[in-house]
Amino acid sequence: MSSLGQHIRLRLKDDRVIAATPQERRIVATSVLGLGRSHNLVSYGSGDNHLHMAAGTDERDGMELARRVEISLQKRLHLTVTFVPAYPEPIVDQRHLLNAFRYDLRQCQRHGLDWDPYHEGSNLPDLLGLRVLGGYTAGNVRRLLPRVKREELLELLGVAELRPADGPPDQVIPAAIRAAGVPEIAGHTRQMNRVRRVVIEIVGGRIPSRTLAALLKVGKSTFFTIAKLAPDSQLVLAIRLQLGLHQALGERRNTWDEPGFVAEG
Repeated sequence: MSSLGQHIRLRLKDDRVIAATPQERRIVATSVLGLGRSHNLVSYGSGDNHLHMAAGTDERDGMELARRVEISLQKRLHLTVTFVPAYPEPIVDQRHLLNAFRYDLRQCQRHGLDWDPYHEGSNLPDLLGLRVLGGYTAGNVRRLLPRVKREELLELLGVAELRPADGPPDQVIPAAIRAAGVPEIAGHTRQMNRVRRVVIEIVGGRIPSRTLAALLKVGKSTFFTIAKLAPDSQLVLAIRLQLGLHQALGERRNTWDEPGFVAEG
């Protein structure tokens, strides 16, 4: 009997922590979500020393996803040890797929970790429109797990509702980093200038241009060139939702913190 997919676990040979900082967890997110698109990724979640992925694919394709993710993380995180050979567990039925999905999104909770209040180490932000990297996983969940509701995902996030906000201004850049899934504001790639443009859009005139340019790590002329670009509306919404989440979490935000799924039915 053919399976509905594969549930895959990755860990390093010495069981060391894979991604100890928010920046490193964003690198994991960009690797997994970037590679998972072509492998029907449904969910992923990272604890401290391991990573789980659920994908609606066969064993051969699931192993290829694992191989690509391992290579990417080895290079981008500068890991000095290799991964244990990945073990794909066939997902045998619909109940198993739902359990694997929930298991992945609850990794931090399961292992008593409070270092990731914004859930950047899973695709929960992508399912709720808080991050643009893995928005495609929302479509995979709607198609393969139609009984998953937004209310359940909000409960996993730790809030009763999620509403967009426009500030405070000093939180717009941190929110943009989380929404775009970039480790930090640095460099002059097209993607980074896209992020800068949206920050300019949301901050408006609430921070002086010279100050904002410095925060965005660009010169004055580059700042005004970027400001003429059309802002990405999807990223604008994701950042505003991140700002709303920041407000909703309030005092429950972890001290390690740094300065969507829209289910139908």
